[in-house]
Amino acid sequence: QPRQGLLKQAKIPFKTISHNSDERVDVSKDDFYDYVLAISHPQMESLVLPEHSEETGDTIFVLTADTLIRGVDTKEVFEKPKDRDDAKRMLAELCKQEAEVVTGCCLEKKVWDGTEWQTAEVNQWTCTTLAEFFVEADWVDRYLENTPIAMYAASAAIIEGYGGNFFKSIKGSYSGAIGLPIYDVRKNLIAMGFEF
Repeated sequence: QPRQGLLKQAKIPFKTISHNSDERVDVSKDDFYDYVLAISHPQMESLVLPEHSEETGDTIFVLTADTLIRGVDTKEVFEKPKDRDDAKRMLAELCKQEAEVVTGCCLEKKVWDGTEWQTAEVNQWTCTTLAEFFVEADWVDRYLENTPIAMYAASAAIIEGYGGNFFKSIKGSYSGAIGLPIYDVRKNLIAMGFEF
């Protein structure tokens, strides 16, 4: 999981918890930034929060995030590919234009009231990165074979690892393009009272 790797590298302690959201939202894709941000809301609402314990203490911080990509020229929104043919189509479209990578984040501070977790503070934001990711037609099969996680990523584009072979340029947050803007996460955690 790229997001977990980013948190580990940043030495931000965390535990993964599950959610059962289907990530469907009522916001139009035409309102792209609102749409990306909206996806993190059903994730937050369907999280399985940990039991209150000595380990959790009386305060926890919960973070959800989702990343989507939109073509700068065509404004097509690229989500996860449906199959290999769809992945190839998306990668071909990315070769024609710059990609706008947008990660929506929702961070909540929750406090134990003696019975249940109550939301004490909420911060949500989007992070936008412009990137060029070009997988030439004669390299697509090799790319997909060497990057199986691409089938689970927006637009099938993976810029780290083997995907770095096709990552031409970036303007904005590198970690945001991977899926979690670590600088923003750290600053927001500090503002909400998280103790590193």
